[in-house]
Amino acid sequence: MKYIDGMQLLDMQPAGYVKILFETLGNEGRKAYLFKQSPMDMIYPLLFAVTYSLLLTYLFKRIFDPESKLHYLNLIPLFGGLFDYLENTGIIIMLSVYPGFSVSLAKLTAFFSVTKSIYKPVFLILIASIVKLFFRIIAKK
Repeated sequence: MKYIDGMQLLDMQPAGYVKILFETLGNEGRKAYLFKQSPMDMIYPLLFAVTYSLLLTYLFKRIFDPESKLHYLNLIPLFGGLFDYLENTGIIIMLSVYPGFSVSLAKLTAFFSVTKSIYKPVFLILIASIVKLFFRIIAKK
């Protein structure tokens, strides 16, 4: 953040913003983003996807019939993690080829960012509903 003078990082930003951000970052800021921020951004999607997918699997086994199609909903966090990785990969590629710039790659990366951001609220609503149902079933027993 010290390199970008109050600008926002790339999550959910339009493609034209990317070039301005990279220019503002300067060489040192782009290196910091590529070699410090990006590696940290690669850890969270894995932890998010695996942890919450396993949590949903556990809850679904306790609540729903084993043959229920609802068990497939445990894939939602995995898709969120996948799109997060695709977004991060796009950012890494853009940083690596700078000053070269591809508007198509910036738009694709922004698409991955938006898609990732859609999966997370859907997941949170799903998990809250399942937890509520789980406690309701336990209370009845």
